[in-house]
Amino acid sequence: MSQTHNSPVIRISLGESDLNQLKRLDNLATRISNTFIASEAFTAADMVGLSLNSIKKDSALIATNFTEDRVLPELRSFNFDVDSGLFTLSFSETVRASTLTPTSISLQEKSSRSTGDQWFTLTAGSVLSIDGPVQLLLTTNDDLNKIKERTSLSVSANTTNLVFTSRLVDDMYNNSVVAVDSLSARLVNIYTPDASDVSLVSSEINLDDSTLLLNFSESVNVSSLRVIDISILNTASNATQSRRLTAGGSTSQNGPSMLINLDKVDVDEIKRLTSLATSAKDTFLALASTAITDMAANTLVPISTNDSTAITSYIQDTTSPALMSFNLDMTRGEIFMSFSETVNASSFLATSLVLRGGNSITSPYYQLQDSGISTTIDGLTITLQMTTNDQNEIKKRLALASSGADTFLSFDANMIADNSRNRVVPLSTVAAKAVQTYVPDTRPPQLVSFNVDMDAGSFMLRFSETVNGTSLDTTLLTFQNATSPTNATVPLQNN
Repeated sequence: MSQTHNSPVIRISLGESDLNQLKRLDNLATRISNTFIASEAFTAADMVGLSLNSIKKDSALIATNFTEDRVLPELRSFNFDVDSGLFTLSFSETVRASTLTPTSISLQEKSSRSTGDQWFTLTAGSVLSIDGPVQLLLTTNDDLNKIKERTSLSVSANTTNLVFTSRLVDDMYNNSVVAVDSLSARLVNIYTPDASDVSLVSSEINLDDSTLLLNFSESVNVSSLRVIDISILNTASNATQSRRLTAGGSTSQNGPSMLINLDKVDVDEIKRLTSLATSAKDTFLALASTAITDMAANTLVPISTNDSTAITSYIQDTTSPALMSFNLDMTRGEIFMSFSETVNASSFLATSLVLRGGNSITSPYYQLQDSGISTTIDGLTITLQMTTNDQNEIKKRLALASSGADTFLSFDANMIADNSRNRVVPLSTVAAKAVQTYVPDTRPPQLVSFNVDMDAGSFMLRFSETVNGTSLDTTLLTFQNATSPTNATVPLQNN
């Protein structure tokens, strides 16, 4: 406070603290009718030392004149804590907290904004203070993440500059704050960087579209993703089945949510393991601290394989497997089939397979009659060793599986299923799939036995496989009385 020279009139300047306290109260010193003063006896003395008569508080003196505050408040300084998202705004006088408007605030990387510079305007926020010259404003998580996602904004004190409109806040007399425009932004006074490690908040695995969604406590830098530091386990600890990811990536933008496109090799292996990721109950995640970083290069709070976290949301595989290709080896009598995803070998039904000479309804065909011997391990492929009977029946039919040109395969949905019990996409006659690799029969037939009926005057030959009856030349046959030829032999004539 200060005073003038000796005089019956004394002008006193209120200290800033007192003035702010006066302005903070709505029912004091806002007009003549609520502006009174009381004084103690020793408040002042006249020129001969007589003390001022006191004015008691219950009979205070009303002001003779009152001039309202018309001075516009100004921002003196601000602090920004990127770790918590807290703004501390210091003004030249008391302002009304209820008028603080977060959406009037923008941050920009330079004191004078130009084209190409990064900046962000708040969309919301919470005021944590009461009326006064210092206001605390907490940004929303969404806004804080948007700020962090801008790689040149608020990454240091020099890149933290504040601008705002006059609607930011009013003082207690409804005077709006002096605006600060984008050409003369205010540099932060105290800057607190983001120093907190990022943590996993929730997750979702979708085995239908082969994705893993991870939601974090704050925005993460997608380019820092290391999928090899992510494991999927069937229990929280002491897992009996697990898969550490080997590949994959994300096309997500930097942000608190990241969608990982799982590699097909990993997905097929996960689907092959019958006790892993079959439901939410046997799907757990473990992540090393190096799996991802936030925008300030803070690492992830690790989740160990001995204390893994349960998946938050599980979406089952509902897509039917499809036959991608098949090969036929007529020498070995094998059909080799390759599928779009892991299939359950025990669900294979060989008798659903139909070999066709083409994809026309008039083409010759043969449906397998026997189960044969097939692959017993779940995987992307199934190999069927056809029975001799089925092989001979196929060979009997002309224009069927005699070359790659007349080898097609069809089947119904019962042929096989995946481990989620999704039945295979059936192939009808007209949609029959052409063989990819055809290996012709290169093994000569063998005469394995013969019977003679002297009563009927005939004999029967049994071969190792189907032979062409029209190719038989009996004049090349010789009956003899022993394994080795002797003088008792009869070459056959034309029959």
